[in-house]
Amino acid sequence: MSKIVKNNTDSEVTIGDLGITVPASGQRDLDNVSQHELCSSDDLVTLLGNETLTGNDGTQDLSISDSIHHFFGYLQKFSSTSDNKLIAQVTPRPIGQYTYMTGAGDDTALGIAGIGEGNELALDIPSYVDSTSVDIYINDGNDWSIREGYVAWKDGGWRNYIDFEIWCDPNTVIADATAAIQVTTVNNVIVPYPGSGYTVSNSDGNYYLLPSKTQEGYWNYDSVNGLTPASGDGAYQMLDIPYKLFRFAHKIWTVDSSQVYVRLVSNDAEKMSYGYYMKLVCFNTANVDYKVWGVLTTFRKTTV
Repeated sequence: MSKIVKNNTDSEVTIGDLGITVPASGQRDLDNVSQHELCSSDDLVTLLGNETLTGNDGTQDLSISDSIHHFFGYLQKFSSTSDNKLIAQVTPRPIGQYTYMTGAGDDTALGIAGIGEGNELALDIPSYVDSTSVDIYINDGNDWSIREGYVAWKDGGWRNYIDFEIWCDPNTVIADATAAIQVTTVNNVIVPYPGSGYTVSNSDGNYYLLPSKTQEGYWNYDSVNGLTPASGDGAYQMLDIPYKLFRFAHKIWTVDSSQVYVRLVSNDAEKMSYGYYMKLVCFNTANVDYKVWGVLTTFRKTTV
C-alpha cells in the first residue's frame, strides 16, 4: 500500500529530519523513503500527531493512530535507559523454561520428585572395556532443551574420546496400525486418526516419529519382532528398541587429564521432545583406567 502524507495547511510543511517538503494543501508520496528512515523520524510523528499532516494509504485518509501504524508498522515498545538507549536481551532460552545446570539426570520412576536424582554424569572406566555409557533423562513431562556441556577427565589415554548422543525411548507398537494412526510434524509424534478408537497423548512419550535411515523399517506393520511391514514406503518407522537420533558432540578427545572443565559451547539451544534422553559414551581406545565427569546446561519448565 502507498505511503502518502497530505498537507492540511495553506503553507509548505517541511519534515525536517527527512528533508522532505510537502506543498501547501498538497501531498507527497513517501514510498521511496526507507522504513528505517521513517521509523527514525520524530518530525513525522509530531506533524501527524498535531494533524498538520494526514496519512493516506492510496485509497483513503487515515486517523492519527492508523497513520502511525501505517508508516511505522506495528511497533513494540522496548525498555530503555534514562538517556533513551535501547535495552535488549537476547537468549536462546525458550519462553516459559528455566536455566538448569546439572551433573545428574532425573529418576523417571519418581516423577517430579526425581528431578536431579537419576544417573550422574560421571563415569569410572576400567581398562578392560572398550567403551561404557550412562543415560541422562531430563523428564518432567515436558519438552526440554539442551544448551551446552562441560566435561573434565583424568588419566585418559591416547585417542580416548567421548560422544554426547541423543536417543529416543522405545515406541509402544500398535498392531495393524494401517489407517489407525497418522504422522504429524508437530513435536515429531505419531497420533491416531480421529475416530480410530485409539487414545494417544502427545505428552506421554510413547509414540515418536523416527526417520528410517536404511529404508528397512515401516511405521505401519503387524509384526513387532520381525518388523514385517503391512504396507508403507519406509519413510518412517516405529521401533520397539531405543533409537539413536543424533549426536550433540562427537570425538571430544580425552587424552591425559583436564580437571578444569572444558566448555562445549553453543549459542543455540536444541529442543528435545519428551521421551528423548542423552547418552554420554566414553570410548577407551587406549585401554586404560580413567574417569570422565561433566555438567549440562539445559532449559526446562520444572527444576525442583
